[in-house]
Amino acid sequence: MNIFHYRQTDYNADPWQNAIINADTPLDEFLPKTLVTLNGQTIIRQHGCTYLTGRETCHAHHYAKMIATAIIRGNYPQAPSLNVTLDGDSPGTVLWIDSLHSVHTCTDFYHEMNDGLESERLSFFCLDRLGNFRYSFDDLTRCIEQAVKLVNPTLLVIDDIDHLMPYCGINAAIAFHHAVRDIINHSNTACLFIGYNHLGKRASTTGNLGKTLFTTADTTFALTTQQATTSVRLLNSFLQQDNRDSQFHFTIGDDNLPHEVIDNPEQLTTDNLVNLTTLRDIIGEIINPGETISPDELYLKLNSRRQQLNRCDRTRAIIAQAAQLGIITKAGDNNLYTLAPHTGTSPLCHDGIAALPAPDVNTSLTLPPHPSTHSTPPNENVLQ
Repeated sequence: MNIFHYRQTDYNADPWQNAIINADTPLDEFLPKTLVTLNGQTIIRQHGCTYLTGRETCHAHHYAKMIATAIIRGNYPQAPSLNVTLDGDSPGTVLWIDSLHSVHTCTDFYHEMNDGLESERLSFFCLDRLGNFRYSFDDLTRCIEQAVKLVNPTLLVIDDIDHLMPYCGINAAIAFHHAVRDIINHSNTACLFIGYNHLGKRASTTGNLGKTLFTTADTTFALTTQQATTSVRLLNSFLQQDNRDSQFHFTIGDDNLPHEVIDNPEQLTTDNLVNLTTLRDIIGEIINPGETISPDELYLKLNSRRQQLNRCDRTRAIIAQAAQLGIITKAGDNNLYTLAPHTGTSPLCHDGIAALPAPDVNTSLTLPPHPSTHSTPPNENVLQ
């Protein structure tokens, strides 16, 4: 059975001969392979297209970078629930197309992604280098097709669709969509696209291209960022998946990469034992063994304990600051503090500066008398 191209004409076969699929059709060779899973659910698969959407402030770029890093390195330790399956021992390759940032910004990103790896695993395409030539949408589509054929990547990432072909017409959008279908059908490349504001009240800025790719994607995820945590939920999938198991939460670490937020106790690793021990100590101080407690009472006790810990931290900070300023000093070798000798009886007496009067002492103020017009100025000679 043949799969015909959209962007080229196949003259050597009859397209209508095997148009109908039945039980005799050999479909095993077309079965896609799962590349990336989260909590057992498929995120990226060969011959498939995954779409990420959300507000402009969501961390869709970092989520895509996490998936690309996992494919390039073969694993991703910062997310225990993420699993990568590649063909044998061959490393995965990624072709990343940046449609927005300058080449100077992309240079830092390239070094960050390619640190300690072989150079051929990551190929980068910065459209800003093309300048005004990037607005020739037909040439841009052909250039992307040639880049995919040359690199033959495991994953093609476009960040983002909003600025790839801004304000393009429906014909240019359909031509690029057909190019994507040829890439998916005739190579082992998986596609990951980022487009914003496809949900909610805000209008999408992806135009005709985003509308076409968003509705034809095999799997769609919505990202929401609140404060430091980003939540990823399954929005739509052609495959049968469980929305609850597809929930993923992450924060951005010091390495500018996503770190999974552990919300399942069974997923705790040795890196989380310190926090787990501290939590057990706090809970053990407010609940005795064998004691039962209501949720409201547990909340009150936890809140009281938290306020007490905050007061202790503030008190320690005051003591440390007083010792640093020389107001108090250690007494001998013992872990005891005493008032500094030069401080005197009042903390406000220092270096010969007198202390302010006590609040209960009433110090009156005497104003000078007003000058009088009848008074004679002193030492003035009166004319006779």
